[in-house]
Amino acid sequence: MTGSTKGIGRAIAEALARAGASVVISSRKQEKCEEVAQALRAEGLDAAAIACHIGKKEELQALVEEARKQYGRIDVVVCNAADCLTSPAGSLTLLGLDIWRPCHGNDNCGVVRKQASRPAWRSCRVGGESP
Repeated sequence: MTGSTKGIGRAIAEALARAGASVVISSRKQEKCEEVAQALRAEGLDAAAIACHIGKKEELQALVEEARKQYGRIDVVVCNAADCLTSPAGSLTLLGLDIWRPCHGNDNCGVVRKQASRPAWRSCRVGGESP
């Protein structure tokens, strides 16, 4: 799960872990990822920490590979992170669509979805459990 060290992302990761999922905590800084994963492990939950910058496809590919290495498969992908610009709120209304694309049109998480989903979900049956 990208963007899972604070806010909504962390809350989603915590909820998934508490519901029984093994989760991979991911954001740009390894120490933040480890902090959240350690808090979940302290509750007896299964969590790994893997740093990843979603603006870099090679890091996303490494995230998928490491998650598969640690857990064998990926059943759910949550793309919560955004690779976004920072600017005073008042000035954003004056910007064109090309300026917003890094924030709302970032498809690098598509790399995660594609890599993670093909092998992991190909063997799953609709409405059933994976073999």
